[in-house]
Amino acid sequence: MGGGRLGCADADAEPARATLRFDRVLLGRRVGRLCLAATRVRRARRACVRYAASGTLRRGLASGARSVAFSGRIGRRPLHSGRYRVVFNATDRSGNRALQRYLFITLLRG
Repeated sequence: MGGGRLGCADADAEPARATLRFDRVLLGRRVGRLCLAATRVRRARRACVRYAASGTLRRGLASGARSVAFSGRIGRRPLHSGRYRVVFNATDRSGNRALQRYLFITLLRG
């Protein structure tokens, strides 16, 4: 997997700490109000989308930065191919939090 950048931040006048949580987008089945993993028993139920946590990255952002470097790995472990929801949070040194942002990406094999 080649390196790239995830553009998901608003430019800020101050340096900040970015947290990116990667959630795998999976197909599930509706059971009451819950969206549970699809199994043979639940196959007749309505389909839904569920999110499974895959890992978290923490990076420092310089002032005015609008993107974060991403190599397709979290630590030494590569993420599997598929669709992911990236939940982006940024906090400056004063503890002020930026609005939480969502970014959907598709990782390809290779």
